[in-house]
Amino acid sequence: DPETALVRCYSSVFEVAKQHGFKTIAFCVLKRKDYPREVAAHICCKTLRQMLKANPSFSRVAIVFRQNDVYDQMIYEIVLPSYFPRNKQEFLTSKEHLESFEQIRQSEKQTLQNEKKGLQSAQQAAQQASGSFSAPSA
Repeated sequence: DPETALVRCYSSVFEVAKQHGFKTIAFCVLKRKDYPREVAAHICCKTLRQMLKANPSFSRVAIVFRQNDVYDQMIYEIVLPSYFPRNKQEFLTSKEHLESFEQIRQSEKQTLQNEKKGLQSAQQAAQQASGSFSAPSA
């Protein structure tokens, strides 16, 4: 599960930093080719928010963007204020953004589960069909 893997990556870094007494952490943007960047950005920000809340000793966390990757930067400029609002307006709109993201995410998860079930059914049908045929005798 890509979501769980991303959460584990960020959480592991926090644990190592905590063990060594670090006060500052920098994260690069983690992503996979087969996983939506927008979803990965939400997972990153949500996990960082949870980790910071659980570990208030960290004084600074930075997300480092790969040079020339404007698309990731644009995504995070949109997503970050939902998890780390800088003013009252961002705070007020963050709840709406997060609720709509969760609805989309749940819908995508359901779609993936349905696709997985459909694939499993197709594989079972193919196995049953191949088992019912016998090789022609010469």
